[in-house]
Amino acid sequence: MSFTNIPILDLSLARSVETKPIFLDQLRHALLEVGFLYLKNIGIAQELIDNVVEEGVKFFDIPLEEKYILVIFSSRHEHPLPRPHQTIPPTQTPNPLTH
Repeated sequence: MSFTNIPILDLSLARSVETKPIFLDQLRHALLEVGFLYLKNIGIAQELIDNVVEEGVKFFDIPLEEKYILVIFSSRHEHPLPRPHQTIPPTQTPNPLTH
């Protein structure tokens, strides 16, 4: 697997019956031969993208202790901290942020 450029795919091609097969061929090649790609013409307003990036920066500025609280109460997935109804097994070391 060698490449000299990151594949740039035009997502607008996927929105037309005539050009969708071209997009799918390019997508297949990018994923199988390179492993990643860049999408352009995604149909999302730049203002929205900028707002999402700005909110991400704000999130990473939140102190770690507050992030853990957000993680515990907002997700169904496993976390490094127990949920309020969970207990830490006696053989497991407690997280220093919670004790």
